[in-house]
Amino acid sequence: MSLLLSPTAILGRPGNAAPPPLPDEPAEAPRHSELLKRLGIHSWSIDLKTERVRWDTVDANNRTIVIKATLSDLLKQAHDEDAAKFRAHLKQAIDTGSAGPDHFRFDDLDHADSEIESVCVLKWLSGHPVVVGLYRKCEKERRQAAMVGALRTSLDTLIAESTSCMVVLARDGTVLNCNPAFLKCLNVRDKRMVIRQNVFGLVESLSEKLEAIIRGALLSNEALAGQAVMTFSAGQVRNVRWKAFGIGFLRGESATRVFSFDLRRAEGDDLPD
Repeated sequence: MSLLLSPTAILGRPGNAAPPPLPDEPAEAPRHSELLKRLGIHSWSIDLKTERVRWDTVDANNRTIVIKATLSDLLKQAHDEDAAKFRAHLKQAIDTGSAGPDHFRFDDLDHADSEIESVCVLKWLSGHPVVVGLYRKCEKERRQAAMVGALRTSLDTLIAESTSCMVVLARDGTVLNCNPAFLKCLNVRDKRMVIRQNVFGLVESLSEKLEAIIRGALLSNEALAGQAVMTFSAGQVRNVRWKAFGIGFLRGESATRVFSFDLRRAEGDDLPD
């Protein structure tokens, strides 16, 4: 986030040139400010006695610049809700000694909303109470979240509309999602009877070989595919073609495996009724 005011001083140099080391640190060790800059973290401060604001950012050439303004100038760039949130951010630091992490939106140099995440502490400098903070921009996280949301929607559509039996599994075999073809294979009508159930308990009554293949697929991180002739519990003999792959754009519980399979008659390629 950059204030709309013009910068008053250029402190840094192009991002590919490291600043000179401090006298007491080895020449190869980067300064703390340079390390923070590599993480996209910048500093700001507000002198509570004078309400003067100092805001560090970078220009288009990745040079560190300092913008000086007033607290009123800063708050004019935020909508009422965000201005109130930033005042509360300052008040918490004054009352408790520190605040954050908190999120705010301000207008940037392109007059567009720019979201930042900030933490701050209260210090006394030259007899003045000063709130000193660090912030980072959140646009990258917002873009990533939007991309993951779009990919998740596309995956849900693919699963729902596929004629193959498809099931999304956590690493322990918990069913997180499945499609109508998978429900039909299990002879289950209500999807709620399957979600959050363990897939091994669901398929073991169909085919022990299918259960073993799914177990192996969940142990691997690679995309897998194969086929096998299986005899199901009702006596049908089917040529099962299957695939398994990971969902790399999801995290946590959703860092899962998708397992897909088709049931074909053992003597031909036609799908069973």
